[in-house]
Amino acid sequence: MKQRLALGGGVLVFVVFAVAALVTAPDVGAGTWIDYMVLPLALVMMALLARGPAATEGWVQLAARLTVGGVWIWAGVLKLPDPSASIESVRAYELLPAQLVEPVGYLLPPLEVVVGLALVMGVMTRGAAVLSGLLLLAFIYGISWAWSQGLKIDCGCFGTGGANPNAELQYPWEIARDVALLVLTFFVFTLRERRLALDSVLFRTAPLSPELLAALDDDLDADASLQPKGTSR
Repeated sequence: MKQRLALGGGVLVFVVFAVAALVTAPDVGAGTWIDYMVLPLALVMMALLARGPAATEGWVQLAARLTVGGVWIWAGVLKLPDPSASIESVRAYELLPAQLVEPVGYLLPPLEVVVGLALVMGVMTRGAAVLSGLLLLAFIYGISWAWSQGLKIDCGCFGTGGANPNAELQYPWEIARDVALLVLTFFVFTLRERRLALDSVLFRTAPLSPELLAALDDDLDADASLQPKGTSR
């Protein structure tokens, strides 16, 4: 099942980047270095999950955590020094009611940093992955909305904002990048095998003692001896 999901995720990532290249051709250099970095990383991870041995699952989960978490930290840190720019970026989308623009603009940068740190350190990993997925879905919708409405604005993802005359060339790459990050976030959430995650230390389940295992075996044997002959479970 995981192999099929990984194959499907790899195909989805490849398709959205191919579409971005076709839409922006011949100006396929309109994206940022992060946009182009995410594609090969996601494809390599999906290939390892689909074709690699089961032992690679934990390393893929770690790589996905570091990739998605690192992007969130970078995005949040760049916006933290200038909350007003974050607020203007939110306002430029023309999506939220006026009374929500400032709270969202102030909240977004520290939330991105917290989510990123949680993913990188592997603390409350599944909860952080849920928040990451919701944020990415919101950004994909927001960028798609701005594109469909003919707005030419910077997405505000990495500290900038306001008008952007090249926005229509950048929107496809921004959406493709966020889709790839969303795919990686999905696998951060679903993969149980984890490497170098604090969750494995904080929420480690103590192994059953030999005495307790022996007592459980005795209980099972006693229960089986009481079962009437000729019956089965």
